[in-house]
Amino acid sequence: MRKLKIEAGPSSIGDLSCKKMMGWILDFPLSDGKLLYQPSEFLDEANVKKIIAAAVMLLVLVANPAEAGDIVGPGRFCGYSPIIDLRDGEKVTTLEGGMHGGSFRWEGAFGTLEVHGTGWASRPKGRIVKARSSNGPVRFAQRRAEGLYQIAIWNGEHGAAYFTSPNPFIPSQLDAIDRVELFEEGQSPSNCKLRTIFSWE
Repeated sequence: MRKLKIEAGPSSIGDLSCKKMMGWILDFPLSDGKLLYQPSEFLDEANVKKIIAAAVMLLVLVANPAEAGDIVGPGRFCGYSPIIDLRDGEKVTTLEGGMHGGSFRWEGAFGTLEVHGTGWASRPKGRIVKARSSNGPVRFAQRRAEGLYQIAIWNGEHGAAYFTSPNPFIPSQLDAIDRVELFEEGQSPSNCKLRTIFSWE
């Protein structure tokens, strides 16, 4: 059993019990069908209920953020800028997202890559080793970053993705990276089995 305490100004609105059951569900203490809370000079009962509803939504989102973001190939994943046509046996698990991008784990016969995509990027650091094609981004040389090996791709505008691995990239991983296309904020890729969105909140 957990306690969620809502504070508003100098006075406390009250304690709300909540428990986890298929996600987070608030179990409100009631008296004659009314919420029990201490009066507040700033909030009336209607506003308190709105705050509680917002808290419920937040708790639901926090409970299991990645479970709904798993996709197993075949299928098109469009996430935080990268567009990947997953093959049989390949899997993507979303990890975290932010205002302009987010990260996910990409698993397949080539191994596992951690990917961070952004739809509002500048040119990545490093030397270009593969020129941009009609539908593919440029690829930058492998470099060390924060103790890991990293390869970046860039669409020449605002879409970029960074692939990281604890070990140097092998040819099958380079082939997988070369299959990735990019989109950026304001664009809407088509035929996506799972699509992440850019959030300004």
